[in-house]
Amino acid sequence: MAARRPSIRCITFLALLAAWPVGANGLLDTIRELDLNDYAIGALAITSESVYVGVEDFDGVFPLPMTWRNAIDNDERLFVRDTDVGLRTFFGDGWNAGVVLGVQTTSYGSGESLALAGMARRDWTIQGGFTVGRPVLGIQVDADVQTDLLGEHNGQEYTIRLAKQFDFGRHYIVPQLAIRHQSDRFINHYYGVRQEEALPTRPAYAPGSATSPQLKLEWGWRVLPHWFVTLTGGVEFLPDEIRNSPIVDKNRRFTLSAGLAYDAAALVAANSGDGLSNGLQVEAALGAFLVDAGTTVFLRSGNASSPVSLERDFDVENSELAFPASLTWRIGGFHRLRLNYAQLKRNGASDITVDVDVGDVTFPAGDNVLSSFDTTLYSLAYGFSLLRDAQKELTIWGGVNVAEVRYRATGGVGDVRAETRQLLPTLGLDLDANFTDKLSLEAALSFYLLDFSDHSGDMLNFRFGGSYRITPSLSANLGWQYYRQDIRTADPSFFGEYRFEYRGPQLTLSARF
Repeated sequence: MAARRPSIRCITFLALLAAWPVGANGLLDTIRELDLNDYAIGALAITSESVYVGVEDFDGVFPLPMTWRNAIDNDERLFVRDTDVGLRTFFGDGWNAGVVLGVQTTSYGSGESLALAGMARRDWTIQGGFTVGRPVLGIQVDADVQTDLLGEHNGQEYTIRLAKQFDFGRHYIVPQLAIRHQSDRFINHYYGVRQEEALPTRPAYAPGSATSPQLKLEWGWRVLPHWFVTLTGGVEFLPDEIRNSPIVDKNRRFTLSAGLAYDAAALVAANSGDGLSNGLQVEAALGAFLVDAGTTVFLRSGNASSPVSLERDFDVENSELAFPASLTWRIGGFHRLRLNYAQLKRNGASDITVDVDVGDVTFPAGDNVLSSFDTTLYSLAYGFSLLRDAQKELTIWGGVNVAEVRYRATGGVGDVRAETRQLLPTLGLDLDANFTDKLSLEAALSFYLLDFSDHSGDMLNFRFGGSYRITPSLSANLGWQYYRQDIRTADPSFFGEYRFEYRGPQLTLSARF
């Protein structure tokens, strides 16, 4: 199995990011000078049409900083544009330049639809790059270049955007035209068919690079003095290189997003006094996580087995209650160590209606199959606070994630058991923002940094919620969490692939000592 290795582009980009002169004193000082009260507190709901045969559209809701004026028409250093977040600096004559990070969501799972049966999955990735722009004849022109940082497609995207904002008091509109060029590695990875994936009805396909035009229209409406909404619709016209792919059944891709934001400077002032503990402090947390789960297992063997959905094929319950726990040590004002633990056990029994291949065992139609899928998750991480004041704390985390997975399927014709353990490095980012000394907003994102040894794949963990300090030492947090692991493994005890997703609301109680 070919595992992805750390990309030199990732290391180079992070080095350039650290040295980028966003402000007079550099990037870190620019971050520390940011006042979140200059931005609206918002959430963006996005739906994006899938162009793949039989694959469902993407839907999601994301908390984001927002501004009343579009990024092309304001001078904020921190900006959000489409699915990118960036930092920029401004020069004379309207020029601006900066760094951007974005999530490339083009992806599909192994066996996600019948048309993709036998196709290796194509994963999401994080892209980073640079942007430069200036107004030309009253139209904002921006040019971006982004490259894959995690070694998924190892390609690049080049984009030129033309946009203009028209203001009408409580309303504005922003029409936008973009031309995007994607390299041959990008296109062949996401829309191609490799030789080993080819079938008589799905020939091998490697079209090379492609260029596509995009049209977008954003509308903003200030509903109340401190509330505004945005609505953005877009269409991408797929070039021949994409629409001629045997796994694509669309000529266009439509996207729609709706945002709601509040911009009344709701957070405490950054300089309102420190009130921050800089000594040794321990925080213990216990949560109740109402899980909505989805799990797919594919064990490689001599048989022509296929991915098995445990919920669909074996009636494994998709709802369960888990009790994650964590222990955090704050050492001084800017350093933390954190240990996390969570366990989830799920079982099911099903009288299957069709033959199901699991590894070397074929369970025939009518057999009663008992199934279980147990996961135990640990992580140990070190966090450094890039900034910490009375208003906010932004922490970057690095550590290791251990996942123990045990799967069993038992029927009248046989018993299948598989188990594996992975230890993979992770990278994460947390943001805490304080409305008052009692009420705060928290968001956290972590993911695998690289693959190695016998394991390859990805992990994504996202949390978002609000925290209320009941007493100086006791807090309650109510939020929503999404956790996904998607792993290929050559472990002899679990030779194959598995994917599980856990999502749902979570209530957590924390005590500080």
